[in-house]
Amino acid sequence: MIPFVGTVYWRCGERGRARALLDAMKRRPDVRDHGYRAAILHTLFGEKDSAFVWLQHERWTMGKLSGLSGDPWLEPLRSDPRYAQLLQRIGIRGSSAAKDDLPNR
Repeated sequence: MIPFVGTVYWRCGERGRARALLDAMKRRPDVRDHGYRAAILHTLFGEKDSAFVWLQHERWTMGKLSGLSGDPWLEPLRSDPRYAQLLQRIGIRGSSAAKDDLPNR
């Protein structure tokens, strides 16, 4: 729940509170379960390098994997070559590869 609250704070203009929540989240023992949300918050703050670090540390579940490709919060990362490398590393094909696999009709 805490990671979602940080996003709400950010959207409401409470950047200081969002940052404090992000910092607290990073100290939690289950932080690897929230790397995806930490990456979103870093993306909102314009901190792409930190976002990619947290995406690399995420423990990927099916739900998180399905959100990775279409989550609008991560849109600023998609043009970065590290995004395609991340997808490849965790076994997800990019959208252009998926289109190439469709049968001709």
